[in-house]
Amino acid sequence: MKINHKVKNTIKILFVAVLAVVAVSYRSNQSQQVVSPMYALSGNDMSSEADTFSTTDTLGTDSLTGSLVDSIPAEPAWMAVEPTDIRYRWIKNSDSLRKNLSGTARKLVLALNRISENRLRRVDSLIVPDTVAYDYMAYSPFPWRLERAAEIDKIIFFDYRIQAFGAYEQGRLVHWGPVSMGGKKSLTPTGQYHTNYRTRQKVSTVDSEWVLDWYFNIINSEGIAIHEYSLPGYPASHGCLRLIERDARWVYDWASQWRLSADRNRVIAHGTPVVIYGEYPFGSPRPWFEVVQDPKAIDVPVATLDSLLDKYLPKVLERQTVRDSVLVARRDTVQGLMSL
Repeated sequence: MKINHKVKNTIKILFVAVLAVVAVSYRSNQSQQVVSPMYALSGNDMSSEADTFSTTDTLGTDSLTGSLVDSIPAEPAWMAVEPTDIRYRWIKNSDSLRKNLSGTARKLVLALNRISENRLRRVDSLIVPDTVAYDYMAYSPFPWRLERAAEIDKIIFFDYRIQAFGAYEQGRLVHWGPVSMGGKKSLTPTGQYHTNYRTRQKVSTVDSEWVLDWYFNIINSEGIAIHEYSLPGYPASHGCLRLIERDARWVYDWASQWRLSADRNRVIAHGTPVVIYGEYPFGSPRPWFEVVQDPKAIDVPVATLDSLLDKYLPKVLERQTVRDSVLVARRDTVQGLMSL
C-alpha cells in the first residue's frame, strides 16, 4: 500500500514526541550507571567514589548556638567509606539556632526530627549530630548496599517504626528522607505496591482545603499516595505517605508510572515497586529519640530488608521484565512508524 508523502510527514510529526518520551524512560542496558536527580542537581560525578567528604562542621558542643552554617555549596555525590562514630544530643531550640541552620545542617536537623520547615519553630528541643558531614547520606538509617536488590532497577522501602524511607537503584542507596505515615486511627497499609500515576497537584478527597503537591498514587483503590505535606514529627496522615517538599519532588521525578491498556482498564506495566513495612509504637517515645543514647538504635539491618525481598522479589522481578518488554515493544512500534 502506498502512503502519500504528506501523510508520512504527518505521522512522523505526531509520533516524534512519543519517541522522545520512550527514549528517555527506557533503559536498554540495566548495568548502565544511573545518576539520580538528587546527584544530578549537585553538579558532582556520581561515578567518582573517591570524592568523599573529609570536611566536617561541629555543632558546637560548648554552646547551644554553635555554628551550623554550611560553607561548602555542593555535596559529594557518593562516599566510598561509610561514616562512623557519629553521635547525637539534644539541643534547646532558639531563634539564634534556627538562624544559623542552613544547607546540609538544616536539611539534616529537619530529617532527624521528622519535621518539615513549617514545624521548626514549634518544637522546644531538637536532636542534632555532634558533627555535620557534607554528605546528607551519611546519616541514613538504611544500609548503603543491598545485594539482594541488585537486579531491581528501582525500589523504595518505607519503614513505619522509624518513619523514614530509602530508595535504591540496583541495590545501591540513592536517597533517604523522613516521612509521616498514617496515624493510629488511619494506618497506612503495609505490603508491596507500585507507583501508579502522578499529578503535580491534587485536592484531597478527605478535605477539599488540603492541596497535595507532587502527588504519586500507590494504591489506586484506596487513594493512598506519596505526596508533599507537613511533617509534625510523628505519624499523622490519613493513610498517605507525607514527605517534605524536596523529597516528594525527588520521588515524583525519579519513580516510574504504570502503563495502561488502550482502553485504560488494565495495567500492562507496573511502576516502581514500593514496600511498606513495620509497626509504629503508638503511645511510646518516638524511636528516633533513641539515637541520643545509641547512635545505631534505628539503623535498618540488611537482614530486615532481605527478609522482605525474600517475600516480594519474584513478583517484583517478573513485573520488571514485563515492563521492559512493554517499553521495548512501544519503542519498536514508534521507530517503525518513524521509518515510513
